[in-house]
Amino acid sequence: MSDERVWFVAERFERLRDLFFELGYAPDPGPRDPNEWDELHYEDPPTGLVRLKGVRLRDPNDEDSDFDPEITFSIAELWSPEYAEGAESERGYFLVEYSYHAHHHGVDQRWDFDPTGHPDMPYHRHPPGAGTERQPLPDPIDPADAIRIFHQWIEEQTGRPVDSS
Repeated sequence: MSDERVWFVAERFERLRDLFFELGYAPDPGPRDPNEWDELHYEDPPTGLVRLKGVRLRDPNDEDSDFDPEITFSIAELWSPEYAEGAESERGYFLVEYSYHAHHHGVDQRWDFDPTGHPDMPYHRHPPGAGTERQPLPDPIDPADAIRIFHQWIEEQTGRPVDSS
């Protein structure tokens, strides 16, 4: 058993929360998908967890705006001091697994890095409304880029611009 903690996840959580605010989301206050970090989610190897769910504001430019519970974006990341093939690194830790899940009025899409579950296609995307269908991605995607792609898709579907600041 290791007592090594992945201290970096607290800082990562704060940065991702700030990204949500910047792009018109607020942390989901609901109990179902907690917004959290855990510096020792798994002990062997030591792995830290970052998990957030953001709900889009109906009008991000109005501080009194209501949430639109049908537009959400969730982030789940596992960070470790141990290297994983293809993992990105930051500050001495490796992003060994991630899932960025977008939801718009009943249609889901997701970007994943899962080298253990899908060694044949570690970086992949589940296109809008395609369920478990996977498409390979050549490189990792940053959460900000995934959110912007999600917003572009919403614009294509609705014909209305999404303010991504």
